[in-house]
Amino acid sequence: MTIKVLVVHDSAFTCRDLAPYLHERGVDMNLIPLKSLFRTTLDIRESKEDLIHANYIRSPAYACYLSRKRPYLLHAHGDDVRYGLSFWQKRAIARASGIFYSTTDLQDKVKGVHIPQPVDVEKFQPSGRIKREKKAVYFLQTTSDPRIRQNESVYLEGIRSICAKENLELVVPPKMSIPYAKMPEFLQGFDTFFDREFPKTYSKTALESIVAGCKVYPEYVPVSDQLKYVLDTHDVRKVADKVKTEYEKILRDYSGHN
Repeated sequence: MTIKVLVVHDSAFTCRDLAPYLHERGVDMNLIPLKSLFRTTLDIRESKEDLIHANYIRSPAYACYLSRKRPYLLHAHGDDVRYGLSFWQKRAIARASGIFYSTTDLQDKVKGVHIPQPVDVEKFQPSGRIKREKKAVYFLQTTSDPRIRQNESVYLEGIRSICAKENLELVVPPKMSIPYAKMPEFLQGFDTFFDREFPKTYSKTALESIVAGCKVYPEYVPVSDQLKYVLDTHDVRKVADKVKTEYEKILRDYSGHN
């Protein structure tokens, strides 16, 4: 039996990466972009899918709550819950039939199931000889939320100092300036990737950088160990297996209570 899932919004291309592999496992995803809160709420209310999967526990979560459509699950991706929960976030979470969180540091912020960030290994793994230069990359945060961008200028000063010592040219593009389809080729041109959350956690782009052959700084973990960790834990096929299992559990539990 096919499970039909309405995906509201996407974060870091998580569900778009998972969609073809979930389709192979009997799960069809209908991904809709985030619109106005009113329009998104109506889209959810009018949906015919078995389950709603809302990424980012802010506007997508509010739309699920206001739609009064169930079952829905909420997927925390980091900065949506890392700095605390608002009244409406708590209400949306309380009505949800399931909660996913994408990085292990969020386990104290929301009670749910850890779904590792999926990495399409075949897409990001270098093929053949590549020209890797002595360059480092850091993506500027694009949100206007001051809590997320706090201390970014101080962090930039620190990594510029590191690059000067390591003789690395630093490239600092806005976070969304590189089309996702171009990211594998883009990352393979760099020696080092700077990730503000590492080693507390890995961002999805940091994981993809490891597969692409970059060092993630600060490199407390040897590159070979980092790559083994990504392949063992974040391979998109393994994550798709876990997501399908959790979908089935949520639907089974919801059916049993209704």
